[in-house]
Order: sequence, then C-alpha cells, then structure tokens
Amino acid sequence: MKFESEINLATELALLAGKAVMNIYEKDFSYIEKSDNEGPVTEADHLSNHIICEGIKKKFPQDYILSEEIEDEQIRLTNSRLWCIDPLDGTKDFIVKNDEFSIQIGLIADKKAVAGVVYLPALNKLYYASSHSGAFLIDKGIKSKLKTGNSSVLSQMTMIGSRSHRDKSYEQMVNFLSPKHEIIHGSVGAKTGFICEGKADYLIYLSPNTKEWDTCAPEIILEEAGGKITDLYGKSIIYNKPNVRNTSGFVASNGKNHEAIIKKLSEFINIQE
Repeated sequence: MKFESEINLATELALLAGKAVMNIYEKDFSYIEKSDNEGPVTEADHLSNHIICEGIKKKFPQDYILSEEIEDEQIRLTNSRLWCIDPLDGTKDFIVKNDEFSIQIGLIADKKAVAGVVYLPALNKLYYASSHSGAFLIDKGIKSKLKTGNSSVLSQMTMIGSRSHRDKSYEQMVNFLSPKHEIIHGSVGAKTGFICEGKADYLIYLSPNTKEWDTCAPEIILEEAGGKITDLYGKSIIYNKPNVRNTSGFVASNGKNHEAIIKKLSEFINIQE
C-alpha cells in the first residue's frame, strides 16, 4: 500500500482521538459558538485536534498541518506535503448525540488528496484509503474492500443529504433533482462513507463555506472506492490553496454518471441565477 506508514499513523491517531472524544460524548459537556460564525466547538474538538497534531508532529516533523482547530499558517504553501485534519466533523451532531460525527485525517501531496482516514467512533467504523491502493472499511473489527454502487440513471439514484445545512435553496435543489430517495445524515465523512459502501449514490454541497479538511480524507477514500468528487461545475478540487474554502461547493458521487449529476445541477444553478 502506498503511504502505508502515513495510513498506519492516521489510523492509530484516529482511534486514540476517537476514544478521547467518546469519553466526553458519554458525559455532560458544554460548547461555545465560534466568534467567526463558523459554528459550535466543544472540548472534544480541541482534545481530538491536540492528539492528532502532536502525533503527526512527532512522526513527520517535516510536514505541515492544516486543521479546523488551529490558526492557518500560510507557510504551508511552500511545502508539497500537508496533513489536512477535521478533528470532529459534525460537531452539531456530536452535541445532540445522534452518533453521526467523524474524525477525518487526510494527507495532501502536490495539491492532491493522496491518503485518508475517516473514523466514526460512536459507530466503530473506520474508512481508509491511499492512492492506487484501494479503499477499505473496518466495521466493528471486520475488514472489507469498498466499492461504490452501480446506479447510473439519475432518477433511480439515492441522494444523501445534510442534516444541519439545509436552507431554502438546498430544498429547492433536492426537489429539482428528484432523487429516488434521500437519506439524511450528519458529517461529510459519514455521508461519503455511505456512497463508498453503495448505500447512497451522491451528495451535493451548494455552500461555498466547506473547507479543505471537510473533503480531503473523504475524497481519496471515495475515489479509491470507484467514486468521484468535483466542484459544482465538474472541476477537480485543488488542495493547499491560500483560501481553504471550497468556494464552488462540491459534488461527490458513485462515479457511474457524475457528468449527468453535474449537468442537471447546472440547470438548477442557471435557474437560480
């Protein structure tokens, strides 16, 4: 497996961070709203971030780290390798205790996602992949290779949608696309995992406010499972940018007819404009 030592480390750190956040999850805890209107943050976010960042610094001191919970240092732009971390993706889901949150650790090389781990500690599910090495799921200790579903007809596809990021425009988009079914779930990593397992066919984020750490680890896992992620216009997502936002949103699919989703979505976007 390519990037084997990196995957082994990311897996170890995700499991350690997962154990730590579950200790908090199972008790009463408080949260605060970030001052920049970027949503809530808990003690678990910070503890998970500390465990992961310290582990990476010890093993790969030459690498830079981009994380939701630390200040962005633009010096990262000078390095070809960058770890991209969301220490607790789905903090709102963590707060309401619905089990739909994940820990995401991705590795970027030359502006592309090349390795990633997504761990759902409440469900004991761990997804991982690296470039040209396949994607795998360890579900309650049982390992299996991931492969996306075969649905290619848009009207027969199952969409997996956001639980906490739904506004009028999003609801209009769902109605316009008219998927056969829509599953509602938290966490980008968890939703992408559904696609990797063949339980859903695509997801769409219209918002320009998701960040590189939301998509990095899920992207490489989905691609290695046979899927695809692009922006809303079908262009590849570029990583390690000065602005870490995915300003053109993103679409993740099973890869069987990504172009049809993009085409239908462009019709919706044109109507909105």
